[in-house]
Amino acid sequence: LEGLISAYKELIELKPQKQFPRHNLACCYFAQGLIEANHSLLMKAEETFKTALQLNANSGICTEYANFLYKNENYLEAIANLLQAIELKEDECDLSYRQMDMDKLPKNFRKEVMEKKDQVVIKAILFSYYFLILSYKKIGQLNKAVILLPAFREEVEKIKNPFGYSLLGYS
Repeated sequence: LEGLISAYKELIELKPQKQFPRHNLACCYFAQGLIEANHSLLMKAEETFKTALQLNANSGICTEYANFLYKNENYLEAIANLLQAIELKEDECDLSYRQMDMDKLPKNFRKEVMEKKDQVVIKAILFSYYFLILSYKKIGQLNKAVILLPAFREEVEKIKNPFGYSLLGYS
């Protein structure tokens, strides 16, 4: 991850107004911060996520930042970002995860990623619904979580990604 972090920092220096290297840098800081239990890296991740969001909010960055917030038990702010991601779903952002991303992923989903040789690619909207349902459960708003299930199922059926079916089952 350190090599990726350096590469994204260099890319940001060359293209400071581009969102995607900041998005990816934030994800690298997040993963490395979890692996090392390093609070400083997690703070860098949050700062970088926020900057990326300011440059260009899309369903991918909203979902990734919400995952970060969820992992840090900031469920209300995660919900706000997930609702924004769902509003932006027409951008059809993909999220990809490799084995280096294990700590960022929900525990019940890690095994499926580990079984893939390369990477898992999934539409941001599917993770958005998944984390939104989990966030509502965490704050005790089960009725809101249940109400989302039909819309989530509809997205899974439309996209037909096998990992989407798994997330639906886990929710």
